[in-house]
Amino acid sequence: MSDIYKLKKLNFTMLILIFFLFLFGIITLLHMGYKSKYYAELINIAGKQRVLSQKIIFELNNHFLLNDKDAFERLKTRVSEYSSNEKELLNLIKTNTPNISIESLKNKPIKDFIETTHAYIKAPNEKLHVELINNRDEIFDAFNNFVDYCEQSYNQIHLDTLKKLSIIGILNIILIMFYYRVIFKKSLRYLDKYLKVIHIEKNNMKNIFDAIDSIIFEKSRDGTYIFANSAFFKIFSTEIVGKKDADFFPKEVVKILNAGDLRVINEQRSTTVEIEVNLENERKIFFVKKFPLKDENEEIKICGIAIDTTWEKEFQHKRDEFNKIIDNHVIVSYTDCDGIITDISKAFCLVCGYEKSELVGKSHDIIRDYKETNLFKELWESISSDNQWNGEFKNRKKDGTPFWIDVSIAPYYSFKGEKLGYIMVAKDITDRKTVEKLSITDALTNLYNRRFFDEIFQKELSYAIREKNKFCLFMCDIDNFKNYNDMYGHQMGDKALITISKKLKSYFNRAGDFVFRVGGEEFAAILNIKNSDNIDSFIVKLLENIEDLNIEHKGNHPFGVLTISCGVIVADFTQTGKSFSTDDIYKMVDDELYKAKRDGKNRVSSLYI
Repeated sequence: MSDIYKLKKLNFTMLILIFFLFLFGIITLLHMGYKSKYYAELINIAGKQRVLSQKIIFELNNHFLLNDKDAFERLKTRVSEYSSNEKELLNLIKTNTPNISIESLKNKPIKDFIETTHAYIKAPNEKLHVELINNRDEIFDAFNNFVDYCEQSYNQIHLDTLKKLSIIGILNIILIMFYYRVIFKKSLRYLDKYLKVIHIEKNNMKNIFDAIDSIIFEKSRDGTYIFANSAFFKIFSTEIVGKKDADFFPKEVVKILNAGDLRVINEQRSTTVEIEVNLENERKIFFVKKFPLKDENEEIKICGIAIDTTWEKEFQHKRDEFNKIIDNHVIVSYTDCDGIITDISKAFCLVCGYEKSELVGKSHDIIRDYKETNLFKELWESISSDNQWNGEFKNRKKDGTPFWIDVSIAPYYSFKGEKLGYIMVAKDITDRKTVEKLSITDALTNLYNRRFFDEIFQKELSYAIREKNKFCLFMCDIDNFKNYNDMYGHQMGDKALITISKKLKSYFNRAGDFVFRVGGEEFAAILNIKNSDNIDSFIVKLLENIEDLNIEHKGNHPFGVLTISCGVIVADFTQTGKSFSTDDIYKMVDDELYKAKRDGKNRVSSLYI
């Protein structure tokens, strides 16, 4: 492109130079014509002046020698004509400012001739006559010299002009020859080269158009097709060039297409339509975009592309149906990066009892069970690091009813790779959790049972050892409970067990605390502790709370009310490198419980390891 630009610039420069040389030649020629006219007029007036001077001498002789009065009148007329002609000559010289001095017309012979002639007319006498006659040759020579000078100037102008025109002509010929040989021929070569390139590109474009599955076409103003790629033939199995829409499509489709054509032609803007046609009993949907183009005559024609969107429409329909199924049957929610809900499925709304409008724009805190705080913290740490989180947690419906979901939460991204937020896919596992709870819950006290104790005991102890945390196991049983059953009956005994269970569950209520019934009147708790310094006083306060229940037990001497004895083991794995099994810990806490019983009951015995 740079070579073409330079060549174009050089073409323009040379043509401008030739044009200005030609223009300069015309101006020179016009200037010569103007000067020629001026000098011709100057020569004519000067010649007339010379003739008048001769006539003045002639009439002067006639008057003086022949005493001819008519000659005297003619003399005065000639002198008057001479004066008038002189003014015209001087005015012509002043106006055009030639290279002629006005003083050349006022030299002494001419000046003396004029003054002497005027003096003679006023007072004719011999002396003036003799003076004029004696000086006449000198006067005639002066006029002849002036006329000769004007003629020479006239000829010189012609000569100079011819020289200039010759030089201009030669320069123009040289420039034209240079332009033709160096620039014009090169331009022709470039033109030929780029015509070939255009031809190749035209063929390439045709090949590209033919390789495209979509229909590409051109139409004239009257709607006649003047071009179509091979996709049209593949789809319609017929040629289209020279035909109109009415030759292929039904009337209702033709009406839509013609309306688009008119909009493109009249408003000169693009337009889009969607048409539906049946081809060999197969329904096809085309998206048609048309836009205006200009031909070499600046006439508007129609260019367009028709894309077969049948598959996309079918896919969209299936996707909509699939999304409808997902929306109705799968618990899904979308949030932004701050956890604010941006979209939510109907299934989610049905599970939690909220309307979609009540949830969008809110966080999941609206349904969260706040006992799950630590779990949510773990969740956010995971997904904030762009990891997927899987787990189970409890939520609360709008009416406060708890429900459980098994969730998978992961970040989701735009096609540019920008993080948009998080997607949660969940499954309602409330029924499963209910069954699980029944399997791990003591039917009488509603506390966790011995089977779940064994599972959690192993899990929490292993975690504490691995993470170098503290571990606390609490165990208690009701003092003299066999006597209580014997004295008050098993029904009252069950009530006592339920009351003690509720007190334990309400007392050990921190996140991570587990309370179990591990035997008839024996209970255990795995406690989430950060500081073990005050664990003894914490348990002593529990003993006081149990005693304050004032459940009569006359067989529990010396207290007279129901009491419990407790054993506590606190294993600080942040300080020790030892490792203990569940059997080790269980034996230790059982020994501490036995010690509390032995030392008088209604007390706690603890061991720190």
